[in-house]
Amino acid sequence: MNRTQRAWHPGWVGLLTMAAFVSGRPGVAQGFQEAFREEPSRAGWRVAGDPAQFVWDAEAEVLRVTWDSARPNAYFARSLGTVLNRYDDFAFGFTIQLDEIAVGMTPGKPYTFELAVGLVNWSGATNVTFRRGTGNGSPNLVEFAYFPDSGYGATVWPTLVGRDGRFNYQGRDDFTLLELRAGVRHRVELEYSAADQTLRAALWQDGASAGPINAVRLTERFTDFAVDTLAICSYSDAGAQGSLRATGWMDDLTVRVPPPPIERVTGRWLGGHWQVSFAARPGWTNWVYRLERGPLAADWATVGTEVFSGPAGTLMLTDPEPVSGAFYRVRADKP
Repeated sequence: MNRTQRAWHPGWVGLLTMAAFVSGRPGVAQGFQEAFREEPSRAGWRVAGDPAQFVWDAEAEVLRVTWDSARPNAYFARSLGTVLNRYDDFAFGFTIQLDEIAVGMTPGKPYTFELAVGLVNWSGATNVTFRRGTGNGSPNLVEFAYFPDSGYGATVWPTLVGRDGRFNYQGRDDFTLLELRAGVRHRVELEYSAADQTLRAALWQDGASAGPINAVRLTERFTDFAVDTLAICSYSDAGAQGSLRATGWMDDLTVRVPPPPIERVTGRWLGGHWQVSFAARPGWTNWVYRLERGPLAADWATVGTEVFSGPAGTLMLTDPEPVSGAFYRVRADKP
């Protein structure tokens, strides 16, 4: 009997055969850091859109990026290995230096347009219907958006967009007047706190603080978001009145997310049934768990009855009609 566990995407999955498995330390925050010291695909990075917009510079150990709104949406992305919503604590950051940046490059679109790095829902962001410039066609975003000056001042905006495509917006205080100057190294850090439902950002320019950035709190009208991927985003200006073209490089991307929703997974025979038990962590009330069965590299089928997370303790899932030699996995999803 093998003893294995894997992360699946979207959602989170613990995979095991008919044998016991104990996961890593419970309660430890997860995440990753990318310094571009090796070919990015080896660490799980992938590209949607034109790969020429994202070029790994092996000598400088940075990622060269072209943001061009005249082109279709393009992303340089890596899965978080989980799904985050408004009830999770998380953080991400990056270093960026722009070589050049200009607005109004698309004929008939003279105004500013955003340069963005943040968390997206991968299946939604790569859908042909996803349009960042329309104001309602880009659901599930938590991102740092920068708008170069086109007459009203350059602004940064810690942006949240709900599952329904509505932007979280309370007024002008959501924006901060601040310029990302070409040739200057910038460090950006964003942190979301579930306790007060607030997204906070900090920015440094060549190692010195660039001043306070307005924090953004979720409004009463905001529904929720579901994000599963860190992405450098070059958005199309389709449907927008502005446009942008910028080049530069990025480095030191970091992510901190909560521990996996499935911990201390074990499996056993009980009365002719295959039963899987696993730990539920305190305060987690927004996950649904299913036991799935199937051979590897084939379709997985849900077996038994799903369970919902609740108070801390042990949850159990059972296959009432087990199949000898089958593989089982526990799938966790957020509705």
